[in-house]
Amino acid sequence: MGLGTGKVGQSAGVFNLTSRLGIYATGPHSGGETISYAIWIKTTEDDSESIIVHYGSVFKVAKNSVKNIFTLTLNNGNPNLYIKPDTKLETKNNLNLADGSWHHLGVMMPKKSCLLSEVKITVDGFAVDTEVSGKDENIFFLTSGRVSLGGFGYSTRQYDYFFPNMKGFIGMMDSFYMWGRVMEPDEMLVSMRGDYHISWAESCGRTEGQKSNLYVVPFWKCRKKCSKQQACYGYESYKDQSTNTHQCTLFYDHVPSQGLRKGGYRCARII
Repeated sequence: MGLGTGKVGQSAGVFNLTSRLGIYATGPHSGGETISYAIWIKTTEDDSESIIVHYGSVFKVAKNSVKNIFTLTLNNGNPNLYIKPDTKLETKNNLNLADGSWHHLGVMMPKKSCLLSEVKITVDGFAVDTEVSGKDENIFFLTSGRVSLGGFGYSTRQYDYFFPNMKGFIGMMDSFYMWGRVMEPDEMLVSMRGDYHISWAESCGRTEGQKSNLYVVPFWKCRKKCSKQQACYGYESYKDQSTNTHQCTLFYDHVPSQGLRKGGYRCARII
């Protein structure tokens, strides 16, 4: 494993077939609780299934265990989320994310012990259509598991037998986020911050047919999210019909280092 030019930061992890980023401590997954993931990936491996994020038991475990893993893979360029070796959430359409470009993936549980079918997968900030392969069931995590990127890490070697066709991730990863709760939409944008250019403006408007800003609400409409120590932020998105692409904004009306700027907006646009 090495380092390369990152999508968000200066550096990103460069993974080969045998490299892994394993976390030795257990958790934070816990039975009946909520977990969300967000990560940037870049790969050209489109003819196999590779491991992006894995959570599995460190001890011996039965293949048909009633407790769940939480493993995100890229299968022929399409995201899959496993809770058991024979149960997964997969995308309905061919997304071809193994195209050598950076892509942002999000996995969000909307509530504790939700059904697998209720989990939302996002690609580049927008939800994709998914379906369950196997039995749709409520998620209840193993409590003796470990998290790893790019492979099975410090979890039990049994997963090599449970998933004989999976291999280590080949490509780059950047800015992995993991929440032990529901991931809010604005947190998704923060995890995608490499795609946003932020500047001050007197107003924010939209120019049809161009990647540009959207109208943002004034400070008082989002004050419930604000304090003297926190920025007040929100977002809005729309689909540009002329380019058939999604455009997003993230805005701030209060910045801790500068205070409230009356008459101005902190506007952002996708780049």
